[in-house]
Amino acid sequence: MIRVLLGSQDLGRQQSIDHTESYFEWLKRSDFVEFSKGHYRLDDVARDVFRQSYFQDDRNQFRKTHALLADYFKQQADELFPPQSLLPDPYEDAEWRGLITEFLYYSLFGKGREGFHHYIEQVLIAAYLREPDVFITPFAFISAELSKENQALLPGATNKFFKHAVMALGFGWFFLGQPPKSYKLKFEDEDELSEKTTEALLRGVEASLQVVLEQVDNLSDGVGKCIGLIYKCLRCDRPSQVIDSLLQAKIQAEQLDTHCRPKLLHSLFSRLGSSLFGIKRYQESLDCCEQALELWKGNPQAFFSKGVALVNLERHEEALESYQKVNGKRQNSSNAWRTRVAANY
Repeated sequence: MIRVLLGSQDLGRQQSIDHTESYFEWLKRSDFVEFSKGHYRLDDVARDVFRQSYFQDDRNQFRKTHALLADYFKQQADELFPPQSLLPDPYEDAEWRGLITEFLYYSLFGKGREGFHHYIEQVLIAAYLREPDVFITPFAFISAELSKENQALLPGATNKFFKHAVMALGFGWFFLGQPPKSYKLKFEDEDELSEKTTEALLRGVEASLQVVLEQVDNLSDGVGKCIGLIYKCLRCDRPSQVIDSLLQAKIQAEQLDTHCRPKLLHSLFSRLGSSLFGIKRYQESLDCCEQALELWKGNPQAFFSKGVALVNLERHEEALESYQKVNGKRQNSSNAWRTRVAANY
């Protein structure tokens, strides 16, 4: 907009960069500019009109401008927490989360497939860390801004994704880590909803979650892909798909030691160990339990899970040793004692 003003004869000002500050003063006094939370901003109507006009005049420049804005906010976020910072440290900082939501917002308009994949990655990581505002905020702004007239502002694939992932991004993300039939939806006016309506809503949530998880294989290796593969295995139709998803997730997790704090990595390996045990991949489950114990040596649950895997591998003496360590941590662990007895037979 400033570029247009600098080239305008209507304001009666000299065409000079020295007068840029005067243009900002003129803008601040304009009817279509409002002061909110310590900042001047275009009102929603003016912003919508200017963006549509800019997009129609030069789509490539529109994308480039948004890509530059995305890079600016990413740079600001990286100054707070460098890219090599261990997770979940950045997500625990409100200022970083605010900057990364701005980065995601502008990336979705300006960076095409790359920006879309950045967004999906953040959906998965932020959902796992229970920091949903990271992905809900840009989604909410975009949903509020995009009318039928200006839906073309977003790349086609991104626009289609948002259309079908509304439930997942709004509230369904909370159920990503649960098998489809293991949870229920509760509403304030639940008594007014028929069983048929509730079932239809559940199907809608699952279909929406699938839209998100369909993108997992397109992500670069890293924390987001690891988490996505763990979530994806809960919704695979065939046993072979479950196995493949979990084994891929295990490979991803084994490469994350320089990306995650021990507590987060322990959480991932523990979850993988339980999931692999559930599909009778006992050796791989044992591997994950042992890696979890390396990260948290005194964790009783990890010793217990290791013992269960060893029992199923018929390595009973090692299983007893693992259970003894559980009982050393939890003197009243009835589960461990029951399994310990089973290991003797």
